[in-house]
Amino acid sequence: MYLIKFLARWYDEFGKKNKLTYGVKEMNSRQIKFLKLLQQQSEYKPASFFAKWLSVSTKTIYSDVNVLYDILKSNGITLDSSPRIGIKVNGSSAQLNAIIEEMDTSDKIDIFAPAIRRLNIIKMIVLEDQTLNLDDLSDKYLVSKTSIYQDLVTINNVFEAHDVRLQVTNHGIVLEGRENDIQIALKEYIFDGDCDGSLLDLKQFLTTVFNKEDIDEIFNLLLDDYDELTHDVSIYYIKSIIVTLLIQLARLRINHHLESEDTFLFNNIQYMETYIVANSIVEILKQYADVEFNNTDVEYLCRQLFAHRITNNLKSNSKNYSDIVNEIIKVMSKIEKVDLTHDDHLYKSLVYHVPAMIVRLQKGIQIINPLLDSIKRQYSELFSIVWYALSIIETTYDVSLNDHEVSLMLIHFQIALDKISKANNILIVCPYGVSSSQLIMSKVKQLLPSKDNIELAKVDTLYTTDLSNVSLIITSTELKNIDVPYVKVTPLVTNEDYKNIMDAYAKHILFKEEIMKQLADFQAPYLSRFIKPSLIRVKEEYQTKEECLNAMIDILEEKDYVTDKFRESIHNREKVGVTCMDSGVALPHAEPSTIKTSCVSIQTLKTPINWGGNMVNLIIMVCLNEEEVGMFKSVIQELYSIIVKKEYIDQIVKLDSVDSIIRLFYKK
Repeated sequence: MYLIKFLARWYDEFGKKNKLTYGVKEMNSRQIKFLKLLQQQSEYKPASFFAKWLSVSTKTIYSDVNVLYDILKSNGITLDSSPRIGIKVNGSSAQLNAIIEEMDTSDKIDIFAPAIRRLNIIKMIVLEDQTLNLDDLSDKYLVSKTSIYQDLVTINNVFEAHDVRLQVTNHGIVLEGRENDIQIALKEYIFDGDCDGSLLDLKQFLTTVFNKEDIDEIFNLLLDDYDELTHDVSIYYIKSIIVTLLIQLARLRINHHLESEDTFLFNNIQYMETYIVANSIVEILKQYADVEFNNTDVEYLCRQLFAHRITNNLKSNSKNYSDIVNEIIKVMSKIEKVDLTHDDHLYKSLVYHVPAMIVRLQKGIQIINPLLDSIKRQYSELFSIVWYALSIIETTYDVSLNDHEVSLMLIHFQIALDKISKANNILIVCPYGVSSSQLIMSKVKQLLPSKDNIELAKVDTLYTTDLSNVSLIITSTELKNIDVPYVKVTPLVTNEDYKNIMDAYAKHILFKEEIMKQLADFQAPYLSRFIKPSLIRVKEEYQTKEECLNAMIDILEEKDYVTDKFRESIHNREKVGVTCMDSGVALPHAEPSTIKTSCVSIQTLKTPINWGGNMVNLIIMVCLNEEEVGMFKSVIQELYSIIVKKEYIDQIVKLDSVDSIIRLFYKK
């Protein structure tokens, strides 16, 4: 057996070596790979495509084209190359196969080699869930049980660093460890085996471990269908995420799901954007492999994409949706009073996102955003504005939006608004030396928006420095007599520290206390324009939400303020997502196209009623038509300055007359 294998290797290395010449030139190993890659392409591909796959420059690709051209021409095969069109081989498949078979020896893998044997053991036990013992493996690979046991020791040398182990038991060899740790351990073992070669080398290597169809699907997904997704990502990161996806898919096929991990990154809006990409990939893989991804699986993939610098930069062939996307951006620009129409990233993100969203809504496919509650709490005002702006989609495509879809759309706009908003100045103060300060700074930069200015400061100079432009201080030591808000953290920045930082950031930067004005000083110049005494009711009694809504709609219809489609629009909105807040207020609204005269209807209740899970005793129905959409943000801002606090709502519902409500909004 071993003599035969030795002779085979000798023939591969020396016997065929002299046959690697065609025509006037000799083909090296890279050019052989290039030819194989060319053979797989049915269309013209740019030089950059082949350069990425082979980990070389485009200059090298064009140099290899010249070599291949002569070799292929002498065998009756043409190689077309044009900088504007791309590169493509044209010729008999049988002839190409003959050349490649004659020249290439790289496909020959020694399954009996210890390294390959260990990969196959991992494949059978970990990726295929086979029940095997030492005897089974000894018979399969014609080696002693001692050799197989030594293989397990070698594998465990990597696995055990991640609290994972292949354990020999009376019932066979079993895998022990948390699923999250198992996938990390697998990644290290497999990827460590081939991380320096080209993408083509990696693809060939992975056939040892994974299903060929899965490999083709993942490679095509990242490098063809979603080329723009990985266009500016390093080859190392691309290879790494390919292995990550293959491992996750293989484990899901045998019903192994990841466990939830508490991560601060879910509070980062940039990280939320990556969640959209993860969801897109998941939807494709679910259809391809017929496997189920739960929320924790999606979260894990999201973290991996974020870590690999892969964000929402996907391409779309949905040019038919450009008009609707531009219209949405125009409406948001008008409401927010900023120009978002020149934000190319926003446009591309929406052109990719919107068509898929419309299809989901048309087919009744429910997408779940596990970040929904967090987004609605942190961006409650923008949530209402985005829903209002997206009403054009409901009317154009006859669909009904829901909270989950709106929350995902919100992410795109929040990122766009973050880019043009004023940067905050944040100081890091740590007395334990430069290294500790740098550690805190690096972790804080991952957590907070990239637009913010984050700098280090020394404790001894802090009290003599002008801090008037500083929004927040993050410190690992106690501070005294400092007027600037600060949050204390440990030098290592724990998960609890992350939470405290985000709480402080929200309190002192996102939602500053001055925004929450006292009711006595409350001013509502925009809101008051639309409040009409005839649309105010106090201390009303209703049994249900529907009864309350219909009573308010009846008044609006009687006064001819709305169209006959208004009632349906209000109730449809309530079916797809709650419009109430924890403070005890509800904000029902309808599509602008169903409103004739802009107005605001207000009702306070004597007894709170259930409104989609929350008890509500104040209902404010904002009805702005299409002509006055530009005032929507101002109206919402004025409303949110009082309705976010329950203590304010409690005081408002105590008012016992229409006049007292009017006085709340009208100040001399």
